[in-house]
Amino acid sequence: MDVASGPFRNQMSKYISYDTPAIWYTGCGDIPAVSGLLADVTNIGTKRTSGYGEVHSVDIEEIDFDRAGLTFVDGTPARAIPADEWATISNLEAEMAYEPIEPPYWRSPHVLCAVPAHSIVAYAAVRRLTGVD
Repeated sequence: MDVASGPFRNQMSKYISYDTPAIWYTGCGDIPAVSGLLADVTNIGTKRTSGYGEVHSVDIEEIDFDRAGLTFVDGTPARAIPADEWATISNLEAEMAYEPIEPPYWRSPHVLCAVPAHSIVAYAAVRRLTGVD
């Protein structure tokens, strides 16, 4: 490892690599426009320019659910939602944590939020939670 070349020297990465067969997102919008934006995505994540986070394919499925991207079909939060806002959209209890809610997330203040209880789920569960099945 060359340690004498200044800021452009080789460095050992401290990031942990995970083999992730799929990542799921829900939301609302213009499907053809979103599909066009995602067509050129080859990698995602912090180290995407170093070859991490390779994207093999993008599949988009339309669902009939008004709160897609905000809640799952079971009523639980699909993303961090400020606690005061959560109280106006749901009467369900949710797991709470302090999370940043505005980009850039690394600089945004943390506020109390309802957070998803589902972080890693099986393919069939994702389809059920998002309303595809």
